[in-house]
Amino acid sequence: MRRLALLPAAALVLSWTAIFIRFAAAEGVPSLLIATNRTMLAAAILGAYTLLFKRKSIAGMRWRTFRSAILAGVFFGLHLYAFVLAVQSSTVANATLLVATIPIFAAGLGRLFFRERSRPVSYLAIALTMVGSGLIVWGDVRWETAHLKGDLVAIACAILGAMYFLMRRLVPPDQRVGFFPYVLTMNVAAWLVLLTIVIATSQSGQLFAATPRAWFWLFMLAFCCSAIGHSLYNKALDFFKAHVVGSWFLTEPFIATALAWLLLGEAMSWRVLWCVAPTYAGVLWVLWLERDG
Repeated sequence: MRRLALLPAAALVLSWTAIFIRFAAAEGVPSLLIATNRTMLAAAILGAYTLLFKRKSIAGMRWRTFRSAILAGVFFGLHLYAFVLAVQSSTVANATLLVATIPIFAAGLGRLFFRERSRPVSYLAIALTMVGSGLIVWGDVRWETAHLKGDLVAIACAILGAMYFLMRRLVPPDQRVGFFPYVLTMNVAAWLVLLTIVIATSQSGQLFAATPRAWFWLFMLAFCCSAIGHSLYNKALDFFKAHVVGSWFLTEPFIATALAWLLLGEAMSWRVLWCVAPTYAGVLWVLWLERDG
């Protein structure tokens, strides 16, 4: 039951991502710098916790685990940057819908490169989940030539997200020790990737220029969404296949929409409520089909 609880807990925590980003952006922080400072603060939080409470686990980290953590961080950093580009070049709805294809790519790439076997019917279950999640944003989706670049970047973002998940699955079960050093290394690698992009795009001068209120929201984003949310997802990857974990990402649009309705006063149509059933039916179906890990 504790293993099963990892997935809904991670989805619930990560659903706050859009809320915290909205508050930080309202303080004038550019999207790329939000992603960069988020990973920096997450690395600091995880680093402090690891040194204080999990110091012995550092010595237990094998080279293969360390290598997988670095690769996961590179893919994670590029995934965050690609989402920023997708939102800037397309619509939020388009980006959200296309990034929701993560479990499809995770299942396909897992089978192609890592020999993860998935039941064929699992793709039908994932499709059901995608229909429910996609209908939530469908009214705002715009298939226009002007958005083609952003749409392609969003698909690349989904592939990068799938690769990020699959890196944890590269670690053999007998070497899955030192979990906190793993997520710490991953966040440091992601931060270095994003910092390189910030410097390359001449935005380094704004890196620490945020207001105290903005830093508070960035800290909440790092602590809740990265240090807790993404860590829970990475822990779940020790027990479930990548596309099973990725499918829970599709529950986040509904929770995020509900939070925006409660906290920001944004409208929530009845269509959103009707989409809950296929979304959760799909993720639970995927989980049942692939319950043997």
